[in-house]
Amino acid sequence: MKAEAVKDLYNIDLKTSDEPYEHRRWFSSKRARVAYDATRYAVKKYALPILKDRSEVFELGAGPATWTKVLLEKAPNARYELVDISSEMLKQAKTALREQKNITYVESDICEFKPQKKYDFFFSSRIIEYVSDKDAAVSTISISLKKGAKGMIITKTPQYRRFLIKKPKSDFHSLQIEPKDLSNLLIKHGCSVLQVTPVTFVFPKLKSAFLDRLLFNVGKFMPMYLAKPFTESYAIIFVKNDY
Repeated sequence: MKAEAVKDLYNIDLKTSDEPYEHRRWFSSKRARVAYDATRYAVKKYALPILKDRSEVFELGAGPATWTKVLLEKAPNARYELVDISSEMLKQAKTALREQKNITYVESDICEFKPQKKYDFFFSSRIIEYVSDKDAAVSTISISLKKGAKGMIITKTPQYRRFLIKKPKSDFHSLQIEPKDLSNLLIKHGCSVLQVTPVTFVFPKLKSAFLDRLLFNVGKFMPMYLAKPFTESYAIIFVKNDY
């Protein structure tokens, strides 16, 4: 799916919905809440420790600022640049963060984004899976980072739709990338991968919040290669090389 199609889909959807996207995405059902809790756990465990003492934060696909608010818990005085392809998402982010004076909002496709400065921390959740040219996206991310900068990318696993829910791929959900392939792109563009870890889990077919949470409670302690069959999304933690 092309970037313009993703942009239009979200803009139209948000304009026609009276419900804030954050609530609809993360709190509208018990299963959505399990996914929120699992993602928040991963952000707090892996992102917040490496965010310490960072001053320039680049968040890609901030949406309604769900995870920006978590990052702000650790680094309230850092400067944040939120880049999102959807103007309607940025409107909701501005509303959620209206008290914050240290945030810049940029409407842009990551493959067309031209960073005006270098950042020392990068974060993105559930965006890379919608980017068709992942090589260009990772290149832009790497170029935007200072040497020694650290980051965290959360994205869906391809087998989620192939094996866990047995649904055919739509254009909108056809661009998931394997952990090893995303890791290789980061390495290609001058980064080192520090860790790959599962984030959210789905119990096959039964659509049970209880079973999803049970999988999370067990799987969050497992290495990626063991948890992968039940992993809906994963995270890569990386560092921009000094050379």
